[in-house]
Amino acid sequence: MGINSNQNFLVNEINMFGFRLALQVAKDLDHTALQSLGLDMESIAAIKELNADQLSQLAGFGGLMINLKFNTKAIELGIKHIGNKSDHDSFIDELISMEAPFSLLEQYTSIDKSEFSNRRRMLGMVGRLGRPNLPSEDNALLIDEIWHGLDEEMEELVKYYQTSQITNIPIKNIYAHNKSMCQC
Repeated sequence: MGINSNQNFLVNEINMFGFRLALQVAKDLDHTALQSLGLDMESIAAIKELNADQLSQLAGFGGLMINLKFNTKAIELGIKHIGNKSDHDSFIDELISMEAPFSLLEQYTSIDKSEFSNRRRMLGMVGRLGRPNLPSEDNALLIDEIWHGLDEEMEELVKYYQTSQITNIPIKNIYAHNKSMCQC
């Protein structure tokens, strides 16, 4: 059974990718990467001497010239990281929509002022924030009751989120209350 034209095209593309990768690695003087590609400087020098047409002919000569193997552990880790980052970004957006102040997010996340402003704008939250009011006495007692009832090991940011969810009090007011209680 022979190789059809689609397979020839893919083999040529993979070989060309390998050549371009090898030439870039050689240009960067990354000898460890060159060794991992299985090439020596003599082979690289010979490839460098070829013009584009000759390189294309070489890519089509003799089948696949590079072995590809996916690193499934790296792929799984990357997918997990992307998922975590997406979850983290969604959580920050939710905190912002629950009126978390910038100072709180700055303290517990890597968000900066411009990103905070951009996220607020994207969430349709326009206008200045100003200093939040302290909650009423009844709400302050409710905040304290819920806050101290949460697991001590829970991250502070999650405590603010949970307390706001349970009490229906904006995070900015919970934050203002907690700041006033510790005189920080």
